[in-house]
Amino acid sequence: MPVVALLLAWLAASHAAARTAALPIEGAGYRPIPEGLPLATVDGRIEVAGCCNDVCPACDASEPALAQWRAKLPADVHLVEVPARFRPGFEPYANAYSAADSLGLGERTHEAV
Repeated sequence: MPVVALLLAWLAASHAAARTAALPIEGAGYRPIPEGLPLATVDGRIEVAGCCNDVCPACDASEPALAQWRAKLPADVHLVEVPARFRPGFEPYANAYSAADSLGLGERTHEAV
């Protein structure tokens, strides 16, 4: 029985740690932008801007986690996706995303690219 009690205590502690680790911490999980302007504020909701590009390996690897998070966004959070342009090879894809997004096709074409 002591092993079971120890296992249950460990599981409870792990669960509590995971719940507190999920909360964003200023400076570690996010940084406020001094005097920053919102990109697309909607009805006073919290705006989260994500920057990625369809040909960036790191962005591609993080897409499944972002898709899961996007599906569970709280009602007071608005996600704005910003196409990354920090390398010359990213420009055509960023332009394509911006064009598709302006036509309301951003999400559908993002997956296809």
